[in-house]
Amino acid sequence: MNKNKNFNGDKLRSARLYRNKSIDLLSKETNIKKDHLKNLEDNKELPNLEEILNLSNILKFPREYFDKMSKINVNIEKVYFNSKILDGNDLSDCTKDELSYLEKILITNKIYNFIEQYISFPKLNLPLINKGESIESIAKSVRKYWNLDDTPIYNMLNLLESNGIIISTINTGKNSIKSFSVKHKSYDNEKYTIVLGNDKKSITRRNYELAYELGKILLEDIVKANQFAEAFLLPEVSLLGNLGNTAEIEDYIDLKAMWIVPISTLISRLYDLGQISGRKYDYLKKEMKKLGWSKKEPLDNAKATNPILSKTALDLIIENNIMTKSSFIKYLSEDGVPLYQEDIEELLGLKKGKLSSTYEVEEDKVVNKDIKVINFKR
Repeated sequence: MNKNKNFNGDKLRSARLYRNKSIDLLSKETNIKKDHLKNLEDNKELPNLEEILNLSNILKFPREYFDKMSKINVNIEKVYFNSKILDGNDLSDCTKDELSYLEKILITNKIYNFIEQYISFPKLNLPLINKGESIESIAKSVRKYWNLDDTPIYNMLNLLESNGIIISTINTGKNSIKSFSVKHKSYDNEKYTIVLGNDKKSITRRNYELAYELGKILLEDIVKANQFAEAFLLPEVSLLGNLGNTAEIEDYIDLKAMWIVPISTLISRLYDLGQISGRKYDYLKKEMKKLGWSKKEPLDNAKATNPILSKTALDLIIENNIMTKSSFIKYLSEDGVPLYQEDIEELLGLKKGKLSSTYEVEEDKVVNKDIKVINFKR
């Protein structure tokens, strides 16, 4: 049977990692020998048409995915997990789940880069900091750089998106993960993506997690990132000036509503500022555990907002007749990122069926290539 000379083994590895499958599992599911699969991924052998169709069916990627070189180049430079920071050239310490998430982030950013041919996203706008300064000083300087006063930050997600950081949600299924960040480059442009997962957390918890991820990105230090998040979200002078009573755990509910951060973060911050003793800190933590607040705090029903960057961009593309829904998928494929509709919707955080083109009049070409500017500033 004829071999596919256009086959790209790197794309097979990409698809396998994306679906979180080992070589052994893929071998069993496809009845293709493991050694042959390894050689295919290493570009030492070529598959026949039957094998390509088999792999496409099992991995749920279009057949074209395996023989197209993407015109969009994205390289991971650094990954900031909660327990480790890894260089992009050495991801050997990553778990199988983590590699799957990273592959999804790579493909997501290729889609973003494709969209940027037609839509101008907010440029990355991060302050240069002096890591030798105190965390308090760094937190103040970041607020000043972004023209924030010392009042509560009601929505960290909008703040970060408006300053050029991509916020992504990933369908993690049963394997729920904590947030992490990725530094990557595309065409010499430095970018960051923060991955939140899709567990619909409360806005207070999400505010903290995003501030924590910002700290990891700026400081490249996991421990100091936690201190930064607390100092950034809860400025000392303003917090203490509006403190009120903090003797009992119930007193922190109103503080949580005011500052939009978890009660656990408030307690930790006040302890670090010397406003509560070690004994009081331990007492409050025990009270949280006794009341079940360690798992779910009061006011946690206030849900976080979702990222809007990709949704707004896609809406603008369609509303301004730049592309129809089906031509969006078509031209993305021609740029080397062939994906099924369902995967594009998941990666961009769109509702299922958002790219369905059942009722639209389709065109075979881009109607309007004018760049549209989205202003995400709040």
